[in-house]
Amino acid sequence: MPMKPSHSNGGTDPKNVVEIRDLVFRYGQDIPVLDIQSLDIKKGEKVFIYGPSGSGKTTLLGLLAGVLAAKEGSIRLLGKDLVKMTAHERDEFRGNHMGYIFQMFNLIPYLSVLDNITLSCELNRTRKGRIPNGELKKSATSIAQELGIAEYLDKTITQLSVGQQQRVAVARAILGSPEIIIADEPTSALDYDHREKFLKLLFLECRKTQATVLFVSHDRQLEPLFDRCISLKEINRA
Repeated sequence: MPMKPSHSNGGTDPKNVVEIRDLVFRYGQDIPVLDIQSLDIKKGEKVFIYGPSGSGKTTLLGLLAGVLAAKEGSIRLLGKDLVKMTAHERDEFRGNHMGYIFQMFNLIPYLSVLDNITLSCELNRTRKGRIPNGELKKSATSIAQELGIAEYLDKTITQLSVGQQQRVAVARAILGSPEIIIADEPTSALDYDHREKFLKLLFLECRKTQATVLFVSHDRQLEPLFDRCISLKEINRA
């Protein structure tokens, strides 16, 4: 059964990684696409957010990732309000504290697997600074070994299967121990057995760093694998 989000009239809770309050978002002068009174997500939670097409899933992820800018309400991640940040500050915050797994993976075809994995940390000093002894390639290789793709590190992305590319996307997202992992329907092209295997692998890696997982999908078969499930249709008043 989906759990409704907790509501609070008080200040921020240090246990919360995500706190949304009175969020309203619209494109231009149109009617609101999102209207969420309250949503809290705690550190280390694996949260499944579901809803049909057009329910605002992609918009919510864009706001949480700081790609879209809200003008009403607050979106606090790790205690910082994205609404009060400039576009540059949001970009920097996202790079330093979030790993993003895209539906189509967004890997760079002309780079090697290793370079695709290390790219986020190369671009973000905070994440790179979390690498033990600054040994970026060693850490990337270790993660690749855990994910079963170490033998492909020198290959280009186009030489890999879809399942192998998926693991590269996971490695890139978790390298540098970001506190928040956002996944935008990355299992939509897989059958159920492969989806479940993928999620268990992702959760295992995230558990090591107590990363919070926000996974968005329309596929409710995956619900039992998560700590909490949220119907966006139920919390979105728009």
